[in-house]
Amino acid sequence: MTKERSGDEVVTEARKSKGQLLSEGGDARRRIAYLEAAGKLEDRALERLFGLSLDMMCIIGFDGYFKLLNPAWERALGWTKQDLLGRPYAEFVHPEDREESLTKALSVSTGENSIHFESRCLCKDGSYRWLSWQSTASLDQGLVYAVARDVTDERQLRERLQAVSDYTRSLIEASPDPLATIAPGGKITDVNSAMERVTGRPRKKLIGTDFSACFSEPDQARTGHEQAFRDGQVTNYPLEMLHRDGHVTPVLYNASV
Repeated sequence: MTKERSGDEVVTEARKSKGQLLSEGGDARRRIAYLEAAGKLEDRALERLFGLSLDMMCIIGFDGYFKLLNPAWERALGWTKQDLLGRPYAEFVHPEDREESLTKALSVSTGENSIHFESRCLCKDGSYRWLSWQSTASLDQGLVYAVARDVTDERQLRERLQAVSDYTRSLIEASPDPLATIAPGGKITDVNSAMERVTGRPRKKLIGTDFSACFSEPDQARTGHEQAFRDGQVTNYPLEMLHRDGHVTPVLYNASV
């Protein structure tokens, strides 16, 4: 009684049979049948993965048209597959991103192994989504194989965080008092321009240095910022800030965590 083989067994035996077919002769018809079965199995597996992928996968010809698209494109952009296949892909790229996208496409089609870039892609409702592209080309086939991931939400989050950072920076810079942010270990992570003036040192030189070194009594300053991290705050702690030319400025150190 013949045991029914699993898909994995078919692929394994088919690959073995291919080697035997080349080296031994054997029963070519039976072995070729195994090879065909293995090929169909692998095609079905790839097709299934292609359809399940959340990323937008595609094949683009050197003529500028999509040749194959997975369903993620329709879900992300709202266009039907026929809509996308029927027009040059450049028509779906935001006008401001089109030149860079075409330049990147040209570089990969002329032999560059793999490229990454981001561009905005037109949705059917008229809006745009930011896509992060990774692509490579087969010069022999005249095809570009690409995967695109929707990064619109990530970019919007980065823009909001940057806006908050810029606003915070504007408030810090507006203060006439020297301000600094300090890590738990005592290293400076940021300063305002008033801090630069009172120490005589530029921001890029202050960041990463020990906060206590900005004072005439480093140990006393270190005790103050340790207290802030231990108790959550310190108020009106008397210190003297040290300028690089040697003069000092009396200050009241206030900090909160």
